[in-house]
Amino acid sequence: MSQTDTPADKSTIACGLLTVAMGAFLALQTSGLVNVGTRTEGDAPTWIGVCAGLIFIAGGLAVVLQSLPFAKFAAGGDFSADTPTWVRSVTLALVLTIVGGLAAIGGWVAFGPGTRHFQVVGMFIGSDRIDDALGRAIFGVGTVLTGLIFVVFAITGARRLRR
Repeated sequence: MSQTDTPADKSTIACGLLTVAMGAFLALQTSGLVNVGTRTEGDAPTWIGVCAGLIFIAGGLAVVLQSLPFAKFAAGGDFSADTPTWVRSVTLALVLTIVGGLAAIGGWVAFGPGTRHFQVVGMFIGSDRIDDALGRAIFGVGTVLTGLIFVVFAITGARRLRR
């Protein structure tokens, strides 16, 4: 099995850090710590914006972490055997943060209080509104699937860490 060292590509690291900064801004802005706009009635709860910001932060950190020289990859794209355990652990935590955050946001859309306004836009569909129940059902299915993906990633990641 051949190993490849990933060079610290500065543009990749810069994009990852920019994504972290965007996520931090989103989380700080929606939490009210940075005030650049006013919240209106009907906006999503604060935790939704913070969760979205954390998803961007985790994604950016994952890009940066995997671009550093100590993250080595085998031919199949997985980490090589000599990649430090802490890199694998942090990467798993970042992946679970992303997938769990997506499931939480989708869950709020599907099962949270209040009415939702859904609109479908597509080349063959046109622009049409769909009712609240159908939109929630679609997000509910997506939330269940994302939750299952979270469980599979958590179990698979934990098994790989034990090896």
